[in-house]
Amino acid sequence: MVMLTADDRGFADKCIERQRPLIAVLGDSTAAALVPGLRDLQLRHRFGIAQFAMAGCQPLIVKTYGVTDDCLRRNLNVLKLLADTRPDIVLLHALWVVSGPDELRPSIEALRSSGIERIVVLGRVPNWPGGLPNAIAAYYRRTGQLLPERTSLIVENEDEPMRRFSEALGVEYISARQVFCNEAGCLNRIGHELMTGDAFHLAPLGSRYLIDQIAPALLRDDPAQKHAGLDAQRGLGPVSPAQSAR
Repeated sequence: MVMLTADDRGFADKCIERQRPLIAVLGDSTAAALVPGLRDLQLRHRFGIAQFAMAGCQPLIVKTYGVTDDCLRRNLNVLKLLADTRPDIVLLHALWVVSGPDELRPSIEALRSSGIERIVVLGRVPNWPGGLPNAIAAYYRRTGQLLPERTSLIVENEDEPMRRFSEALGVEYISARQVFCNEAGCLNRIGHELMTGDAFHLAPLGSRYLIDQIAPALLRDDPAQKHAGLDAQRGLGPVSPAQSAR
């Protein structure tokens, strides 16, 4: 994956692939964690990836909580690159800390003014305060057992305000939380492989699992299409984000 840090000057040409349709990923380090899943999806679908992930920077161009001057400058530069590149889909993802749609509106309007037809907001992934590996270790020390694959313990609750904000702005919204969580709790591992490497950055397995599940909505495939993804490997049928919440 390619992600800018505070010491990096800009994005290299290799950040933008030539294959069309082109999906541009814009956001913070949690957006960079989507790339392993997108790379896996490329084995089954033809599309390119443009990576514009910046550590600690939500894809916002207004000064608000957590948005530094450096983030503003870099996000404005990315918007110029997107205007030149004209990707088919822009996927916005972050550890969203947004108080209302007006903080997201300038980014959406800038993308629309560049002629980008599809803008998709991907909601926050489950947050495990203190880190999922630590939580699993602490649970084992207390109980002598592994934390159940699905649990409502430890994981942070969220009512997904970005869904409301996206709807207010007329852009598509995909729930990451509904992929991982249902009434039985949030999926934290499959076997001994963790979904998250810390509190909220997806591990490669989690990235592949999430992208595999949202692929029909993201690529507008037939939801009934059978994927050669993780659920197929486990003997399960494809599950849409809405179905996974049931």
